[in-house]
Amino acid sequence: MLSKTLRFVLLACCLPAIASVLMGIWLDRAVRTTIAVQAEASSQRWIRNLEQSVPEFAAILAGAAITAEQKAFIDATMVGTDVFEVQLFAP
Repeated sequence: MLSKTLRFVLLACCLPAIASVLMGIWLDRAVRTTIAVQAEASSQRWIRNLEQSVPEFAAILAGAAITAEQKAFIDATMVGTDVFEVQLFAP
């Protein structure tokens, strides 16, 4: 049987370690959630601006062919933003 002192020392050493692990897990989840929320908000702002800047954007999304000029313009709108890749999928 462990003495009271040894049990106290073990408990005193284990609790901070357990607390550190739990804090690390919580912090990791909080950071991932924050990044996901910011990425979604950034993409929504970018797409709203793109819809206003490219009148044909709805037609492009509906399946109209995209011209080289439109593609270049869309690529140019990504400069200086948090958007680094755009993929347009067929409906």
